[in-house]
Amino acid sequence: MVSIGHRPPQETAKLLATIILLATCTALLSPIVSAQPYDTPETRRQRADAEKRAQEQAKRDKEPKKPSLEQKKAEAMEYLGKRFQYVPNPSASNRIRFYERIPPSSHSQDPNYLFTPLSVASFVVRGVVMSPPTIFALGEDEYLLEIEMADGKAGYVNVIGCCGIKENLFRGELDSRKEYVQFEGTSPSIDDIVAREKVRQAKQAQEERKVQQRAQEKAERERAKRLEEQRRQAAKPSPRIGMTRQQVVNDTRWGRPYDINRTTSSSGVREQWVYSNRRYLYFDNGVLTVIQD
Repeated sequence: MVSIGHRPPQETAKLLATIILLATCTALLSPIVSAQPYDTPETRRQRADAEKRAQEQAKRDKEPKKPSLEQKKAEAMEYLGKRFQYVPNPSASNRIRFYERIPPSSHSQDPNYLFTPLSVASFVVRGVVMSPPTIFALGEDEYLLEIEMADGKAGYVNVIGCCGIKENLFRGELDSRKEYVQFEGTSPSIDDIVAREKVRQAKQAQEERKVQQRAQEKAERERAKRLEEQRRQAAKPSPRIGMTRQQVVNDTRWGRPYDINRTTSSSGVREQWVYSNRRYLYFDNGVLTVIQD
């Protein structure tokens, strides 16, 4: 408590004014000081929405930017006036698409628009066009190259994609699953490399035939050897009583048994030689004593 007694009137008035000012400031500031943030469902929802928007934006930032219409056209214009050689490959998984007239889209596979050169052909790029906005909105399709074949036939070909010029430019390595185009005058040409590849494949096939022939000749020799051995064995006599084990193996048509059963007793060692078709030989102390045929 501030005592205002026994003070001059002017000091008393100043003191009262100060007390009133402090009280007023305290009253004005108290709502601000007392206002505290609270975690409510609404604030949680707002935070979740903000985090989701941030994640979506980060994802969009990482996605490759689609080229603008001007960029697409500039890329297509790089081929203007260029001459190409085309080498067809009927076994290619994705063939280059040539169109007789502008298709509804550069991705069209409609056979009513397509044509395919059947042999090596050359063409020159005369212009750059875009399909009408039949399937895609204006400017959202890809540009086509307007071409003229060596025989004067006009047409169109894709610039990009699996069936376009860009991804099928020959870069020196052959892939049997693809077909190629190449700038005219490039050395070595696709024809040269294709010819060398055919020669290589022919040599490889010839070597494989030689290996197969040698293997077949070896098998024939082994077969003839087995037959000769069988003939020699068949020409030998049958076992006779009194023969030794070695004589039976070397000098008779029975030869070696596929199993031997041995019995040892006080009188010596008896062996039973087992052959196919229930044939048996019995040896007593190494001498043939019984023939069971």
